[in-house]
Amino acid sequence: SSLTAHSKKLRIAAIIRYCKFLIYSNVIDKMPRELIDPEIPRIEKKLLFVDEQDELLEKLENIKDKEIKLVYLMLYSTGCRIDSLMNLDIEHVNLETGEVSFFTAKGNSYYKSVLPKAFFVVLKEYISNRNSGPIFCQGNKERISKEAMRLRVKRELKGKYIKFHQIRHSIATHLKANGAALHDVQEFLNHKNPVTTTKYIHSSIIHKKKVLESTHAFFKPADSTNL
Repeated sequence: SSLTAHSKKLRIAAIIRYCKFLIYSNVIDKMPRELIDPEIPRIEKKLLFVDEQDELLEKLENIKDKEIKLVYLMLYSTGCRIDSLMNLDIEHVNLETGEVSFFTAKGNSYYKSVLPKAFFVVLKEYISNRNSGPIFCQGNKERISKEAMRLRVKRELKGKYIKFHQIRHSIATHLKANGAALHDVQEFLNHKNPVTTTKYIHSSIIHKKKVLESTHAFFKPADSTNL
């Protein structure tokens, strides 16, 4: 089949929902055997690896739309989820210290993060004279949903679109590659389980080769290794 894994997953979900409707309507008695435990196609994630850190930062810096650029830079600097960022209110940001209180729907609670000082002026300019309400809002002061922001970003950036959650994976990878301990990365991402954090950390083959060349005897220059 020429369908992508994502399309297959959506079709299976739609068929299951339709069968549930048929059961509810007494058209069929039970779920077809093939749909009780269907084989869901695995969607491969496009990851941004360690060696692409500079390239990623350059892409973010080159975004023309100031609001979209601010969204991406805040995602990268705090490691937060897009829903937490879109739900962020002005009252939860201390522009003197950079401390931010993000709400996470997964944990139904707030957690602390911090913004770099370079952001203070940009954020102050963006929220202008507003003292309360959502950071990211439309002209009528109504909060922008993550879905609306995603559609806007896709429209504005087109082929240069970077998925919001890729940024979260990327900063986790970059922090670990630059020497951060796993526990610190876990705390930064607000993960309850370190196993979850390890799934966010990726390393490209180029980075692995560099590590091996500096640490593994067999990968060091031939004149320094006797085989």
